[in-house]
Amino acid sequence: MRTSIALAVALAALACTRSEDAAPARTESEPPVAEAEPREAPASERVSSSGELDCPEGTRSTRLEIPAVDTVMTWCVREVADGREVQHGPWLKKRGGALVEEGGYRDGERHGAWTYRRGDGSKQSEGLYTDGRKSGVWSFWDADGELIRNVDYGVPAPEAAETESDPAEAEPEAEAPKTITVSLRLENAHESELLFALEPWAEEYDMPPGASFEVEASGPDTGDLVVESSEEAITVWAWEGSEVQLWVDGVEMLP
Repeated sequence: MRTSIALAVALAALACTRSEDAAPARTESEPPVAEAEPREAPASERVSSSGELDCPEGTRSTRLEIPAVDTVMTWCVREVADGREVQHGPWLKKRGGALVEEGGYRDGERHGAWTYRRGDGSKQSEGLYTDGRKSGVWSFWDADGELIRNVDYGVPAPEAAETESDPAEAEPEAEAPKTITVSLRLENAHESELLFALEPWAEEYDMPPGASFEVEASGPDTGDLVVESSEEAITVWAWEGSEVQLWVDGVEMLP
């Protein structure tokens, strides 16, 4: 049972589930960057004069504007066998006219080089995704442009090929570290705008009256989401080693 926290906003839901997926390895060392796939040109360099992305063959450029948070996202999609559309190709996000994220997707999963920036254009973090998971060495900078740490997420293990074997000869599998997933939904029930901050990444968003923000964090079973609130702002802190996703009125804002 988790202790409820009195907020200046309506706390709509708090859910906690557990799984036995292994969390990616992290270290605070600065290992050399492993050889990676050849990188394509950054997404910001693949925009036509009309504002559309230079999408791969068989895909089309898509654009979404969210006036409430002054955000514009542009990406490429392609249709798959069952009629669904999946993201495939370069992806951009601008907030207040400034480029804050650029990267790419492959078959619906983040893949390749990604860069996250603050509203003033300074780098916040940069690294690689491999089939939707962070991989290799990621770098993180503070608001003054100083490199604060490198984190090695390792190389995602390939899916094991199915082979026939004698169960009696199989070695027992080591128990994987447990992870925890915490979901938190917040709604601004005030008549005035609030500032929403996500830490320790220094992500900040305007939260208009009635706006709904949902945060989901996954990581080692060693922490929880912590909420701090005042009359002007709401701050959500994630724990060390966790990965966070954010949705604003149902639209994904963070990886």
